[in-house]
Amino acid sequence: MIGGIFRYANLNARVRALASSLISEEGWRALLAAEDLQSLVESLREMSYGEPLPFPEEAPLPSLELFFEQTLVREYEKFIALTDGAVQRLLKALWRRFELDNLKTLLRRLAGSRAAWAEGLLIPLRSSVLPISQLREAGDIQTAVDLLSDTIYGPPLASALERYEREGTLFPVEMALDIDYWRRAWEAVEGLRGGDRDWAKRLVGSRLDMVNITWAFRYRVYYHLSEEEIINYTLPYGYRSDDKVLRAIARGASVQEIISMVWGEDVPEFRGFITEGGREPLQALEVALARLLCRLAREAFIGYPFHLGVLLGYLTLKEWEAHDLMVLAEAKAAGSPPGEIEAYLVNFGIL
Repeated sequence: MIGGIFRYANLNARVRALASSLISEEGWRALLAAEDLQSLVESLREMSYGEPLPFPEEAPLPSLELFFEQTLVREYEKFIALTDGAVQRLLKALWRRFELDNLKTLLRRLAGSRAAWAEGLLIPLRSSVLPISQLREAGDIQTAVDLLSDTIYGPPLASALERYEREGTLFPVEMALDIDYWRRAWEAVEGLRGGDRDWAKRLVGSRLDMVNITWAFRYRVYYHLSEEEIINYTLPYGYRSDDKVLRAIARGASVQEIISMVWGEDVPEFRGFITEGGREPLQALEVALARLLCRLAREAFIGYPFHLGVLLGYLTLKEWEAHDLMVLAEAKAAGSPPGEIEAYLVNFGIL
């Protein structure tokens, strides 16, 4: 406990100061009431996002998405610089999600998708193993795979290349990269000790639960994959999910059955979620799981303060704040009324 106090005293103060600037429930209500996208941006400028918030006449939504991602990247990079050892390794493993997003953007461009504006969507990173300039000049996926052969992305790309060439779709490539990302993140969690490990398993593991379970349902419902394919494209661990849960989904279990199996009957986020807002069960499940994750993140700020959960909790809340802001921006651009938007916001009404 003494070691935790020394290690987290300064970090805890920094995190709690930043957490106080997260958008409040009153703030979310004001943003929800904004008349249009321009009004939403102006309201955000009066909050912690300030004047750097962009609003270009051309492609405002991609520019806003990039801005929100950049704010999150800066938070990760700040705390990577302030930590060391196993904690820093975990933060770096989680931070690689942004590097992976850049890689996917470049691969999609090479595969002929989103070519017109892919380069403008690359997230600026302080350091990256990606040879960006060379990847921009690569003429095809095979060349990109060759360029990345000596990086952490080499093995998963090589494993998926044959199927990509056979099927002509990036699906197996992106899934191989995603699975490798989460495997590395979980290895970093396992490398922690004591209370830090417990909190990381709770928060990172709950996010992995969300990823695994929603992946499995999508594979079955939308892609009609076999049981073995579903198992191959998921990971058999998390905070609550495991091989048994994933096989139940693959064999036809309903959303309600999985909720009962994994979380029981008395979890607030799952009460009446199926019909709320007229959403489909999988859409509702994703929001419910994100709300559960954010509740767990807020619980990290209660009680004994000197542990990794406070930092991971803040980063979790910041990520879903960025998610909700993008949902709001897209909805305001489309002219959706507030009543239709609320059900898709993770933070609204649960603060």
